[in-house]
Amino acid sequence: MIKAVLFDIDNTLILFNEHKFMEGYLPSVFKEFSDILEQEEFFMRIMNATKQVAMNNGEIPNDEYFLRIFSQGKDWSYSEIWGRFENYYDTKFESFKSVVEPAPGAGELFSEIKRKNLKIVLASNPLWPENVQLMRAEWAGFKDCNFAFVSHISNMRYCKPDVKFFEHICDEIDTAPEHCLMVGNDEIQDMSAKTAGMKTFLTFDGKKYNNEFFLQNYHSHLKGNVPKPDYSGSLLDVVNVINSIAD
Repeated sequence: MIKAVLFDIDNTLILFNEHKFMEGYLPSVFKEFSDILEQEEFFMRIMNATKQVAMNNGEIPNDEYFLRIFSQGKDWSYSEIWGRFENYYDTKFESFKSVVEPAPGAGELFSEIKRKNLKIVLASNPLWPENVQLMRAEWAGFKDCNFAFVSHISNMRYCKPDVKFFEHICDEIDTAPEHCLMVGNDEIQDMSAKTAGMKTFLTFDGKKYNNEFFLQNYHSHLKGNVPKPDYSGSLLDVVNVINSIAD
C-alpha cells in the first residue's frame, strides 16, 4: 500500500529545456555578483559548486558545502554571499515561470492524491532554497499544498541518486520506503529510489525538450547500474497507478 508520493520537479512537474534555462539563469544571477567577480569566473564557481554538492557525502549540509566550494580561495563571508543568492531568488527568479509549462495532468494528479489523503513530498534534488522549490511546484499547479516534506539545499546533506537521500526523506515523513512511490523523469537520479525500497514511476513528458545532452553531461560523474522503474508513462498515468496500489 502506498502512503506517500514523492515528486521530482524539473521535467516531471514542470517542463522546459534545461540547457536553455541555464543559458538564461546564469547571466541573470551573475548580476548579483558582478561587483566582486568576472562573469567567466562566476560561471565556473557556481557550476563547480553545484556539481560538488551533487556528490556531497553527508558531512555538512548542502548549503554550507556549496558556499565552501563557491567561495574557495576568497575571503568572503558565507552569510553575505548567501544573502546575494537569496535576494536574487526573492526578487528575480519568478520571471523564469515564462519559460516552463506545467506537465499535462499535474492538476488532476494533485487533486487525486489529496482526495486519497496521501502524503505529498517534493523530492527534487536539493540544489535550490526552499522558496524556489515551492515556487516551482506552484508553477505546476501544486498550490496550497501541505507538503509532508520539501527537500532543499538547507535541509539535506545528500543528493540523488544517493540512497541516503531517499532514506532521509522516509525518516522525515515517518513512512517506510515500501510505502512510497517516487515519480520522476530521470532514469538515474529518480529511479535510484528503488535501491532504497521505494516503488518508482518514470515519466516521459519532458522528453519533447530533448534534454539528453544536458543530462549526460550532468550525469558524467555517476556510475553503476540503476534499477528499472516499476511503472512508466505520462504524469497523468500516475493517477492510475495510485488508484491501483494506494488502497
